[in-house]
Amino acid sequence: MFKSFHNINIIADSSGSSEFQIGMAKYIEGKKATSILFDDSHYSLIDSKNSRFVQIADFIAGTLLKIHTNTQDQTTLKEFNDILKDKVLFLDHWPPFKTAVVGAYADKHIDDKKFLHDEIVRRLGVESAISYINSNPGFGEKESEIRNEVVKFLLYQIRSDEKNSFIISRKIISHLKSTLGHSINVHYLTSKIISRLRDSGVLISSGDKGYKIPCSVSDILEYVRATDLKVVPMIKRINNVSKALHVASSGTLNIIEKAASEDLKKFITILLKSV
Repeated sequence: MFKSFHNINIIADSSGSSEFQIGMAKYIEGKKATSILFDDSHYSLIDSKNSRFVQIADFIAGTLLKIHTNTQDQTTLKEFNDILKDKVLFLDHWPPFKTAVVGAYADKHIDDKKFLHDEIVRRLGVESAISYINSNPGFGEKESEIRNEVVKFLLYQIRSDEKNSFIISRKIISHLKSTLGHSINVHYLTSKIISRLRDSGVLISSGDKGYKIPCSVSDILEYVRATDLKVVPMIKRINNVSKALHVASSGTLNIIEKAASEDLKKFITILLKSV
């Protein structure tokens, strides 16, 4: 929050033990110290009876706590998430918990093989995202901040959207502008953020509909098919150009040998054997 907004005034309810209040103040001051120099933000306590804003915040936070700790009440959870999702930037769960996913899986029988496979994908996707956030706090460097925020945003979507929909690039870019103040384009999002997150082990499914943390085998298959439609034709085109130039130069020019990496050479060889 301190990275996104400068000179903010945080007012909290003064209820609770003195030990909790001291610990909370130290935590916020610590976050403020690592964010930006010369920032004039403040943290203070107030009796909620004297502030309607604090009363509203207390009501919303209390409702969130009650609903999210009662995982059996999926209907109320969905209704509340639907109300909030267009009115909040994100919800950050603390401490992170691996099963915090709202989806259409709660009533499935454990013997269902498809369900078991989907559950493996969903669990691994969420765990990979949480692991990345814990290992990469996102302070300082722009790309690191953006990657961290994108993972948090995708996690929020999987927790709040019962349909587990794909998130279009434009919505992710708009979120980054609102939270971090960074303006990026689709190419930057794809090449600098999503690709690097995947390189770091975060499971992100994608297709024409956008991006998401995968919740099922079908999500992964869509990503594989989309990659197949792009990568295989590109390799074939490279090989066609290479063959044409090889023939035209009477065998003296081989662009694959000159420019291609060893990995690409192997892929071309394997692909040609399968054709």
